[in-house]
Amino acid sequence: MSTTSRTAADPKQKTSRLDQWSEQVIQTCDEQQEDFIKLADRCGDAICEYGRRQPGVAALAILGLGFFVGWKLKPW
Repeated sequence: MSTTSRTAADPKQKTSRLDQWSEQVIQTCDEQQEDFIKLADRCGDAICEYGRRQPGVAALAILGLGFFVGWKLKPW
């Protein structure tokens, strides 16, 4: 009997490989989540900084966005 067939038939080995794969997937997802959170924080900071430097433009953009959303929702 070869080594490969012995490990393939061993359910503990399959579980171990599945656990390893699962841990790798979880670790990758955690890293991507951290990266996304950092990106969202940087975008939020950039928007706030732009609003501080150009308050008139920011106010008009918010007004325009509010008008557009209100027009699309048509609450009346």
